Amino acid sequence: MSESTLKAETPADPELEAYLEDLLGGGDKAGAPAAACDQHRIQPSKAPPSPEPLPPGCPGWLTPVFSVRIFHLAKFRFAVPECQVHQAGRIEQSLTPAPEAGWVLGQWNLDGRTWWIVDTASLILPDQRRRPDYRWVLPIEKKPLALACESVSESSRIKVQQVRWRQQRHSRPWLLGMLTGDGPCPLIDAHALIADLQFD
Repeated sequence: MSESTLKAETPADPELEAYLEDLLGGGDKAGAPAAACDQHRIQPSKAPPSPEPLPPGCPGWLTPVFSVRIFHLAKFRFAVPECQVHQAGRIEQSLTPAPEAGWVLGQWNLDGRTWWIVDTASLILPDQRRRPDYRWVLPIEKKPLALACESVSESSRIKVQQVRWRQQRHSRPWLLGMLTGDGPCPLIDAHALIADLQFD
């Protein structure tokens, strides 16, 4: 069968040709309504909404919603961003004494690592006369130090709006602010708390 014979046996379809022409970018053709062509045009996607700015005093390394660990000292509650600490550990062994520094309770070993246990109350409750009954520690991320505490609660997710942020932290730079809710609960910057401690 010759090529001319094949063309003669295949009837032309103007609507189909117009549709295919539009798909190939040929534009609108006579007999193809503009509305039909618009159905096949790609609509630009909408840009995602910009995130709300963090409140004044909130450090930029926190996200609008973040997790905190609650720990207890001398009947007070404190919170620390969970991104700054490892999983809490229980003190079930005698600490190796370390008398060379007054803020050190001793050394604590876990999973082959050695941590210097910080007398947390001496740093944030200096007027506390009685040493708390330390039973737990919160190892600090990327540091060989761990905060001693009496007990540790489960982590909680909070919004930055649930914190009354300190905008000036010239004194006590480790105090980020206060959690709003049931009773006072200071939010502690663990890295700032230990920034001035000298250790080897």
